[in-house]
Amino acid sequence: MATAFEVTYEDIERLTDIQLTDVLRRLLYLETAAAGIPASSVAVPLKIYVSDDGEDGRVRWSGGPDQTDWLPKRFTLFQCKATDMPPEKCKNEVYKATVGRRGGGTEVRNHSRISRELKPQVEEVLNANGAYILFYGRNCNKSHQRPRVEKIREALAEAGRTDAATAHVEIFDANKIASWVNLFLAAAVAVCQYAGRSLPAGIQTWQGWNRYKTKPIPVRP
Repeated sequence: MATAFEVTYEDIERLTDIQLTDVLRRLLYLETAAAGIPASSVAVPLKIYVSDDGEDGRVRWSGGPDQTDWLPKRFTLFQCKATDMPPEKCKNEVYKATVGRRGGGTEVRNHSRISRELKPQVEEVLNANGAYILFYGRNCNKSHQRPRVEKIREALAEAGRTDAATAHVEIFDANKIASWVNLFLAAAVAVCQYAGRSLPAGIQTWQGWNRYKTKPIPVRP
């Protein structure tokens, strides 16, 4: 049985896409702080419903350690997915979506038509010998990760990359994400709240405390 703050893969699977992205944001700031990497190295926009060009979060730094336990490269790019991602979908995820136009010039992204060009940020991190990580909020063991990684490498090859077989491509599934979260109490509390778990009285994130109106403490004369 999980302790009050121990996060399980089931908790990670309950997260929505924006919650999963927020958990990634928390983890990146906590991980870089623990490793002495400047917080300015982290970028995680939470506007997830606009085109991300293949990126939901990144860390890029110079100086300090070459890697940490959870950041395999000085330039590590994350793409968050809170829904099921079969192998073929993983492959298509690194491609640019084709863009059509409606009347009036409005752009429409059509994910049913795939270009065979990599998304710009995926291209950027691979060109810099960085790591591309699918931050996948589903239970996905090594045997199930293998065909997904193979499909991503297939996409790299079809895009003409000579490093398709050697590029650093990895999946952090719900189990691995839970293990990372459990290293940091602040991240664990956030996941527990998102997942609807009851917590000991008084334990909340800053966002939780912020819901309450501040009341001045009366001062006795």
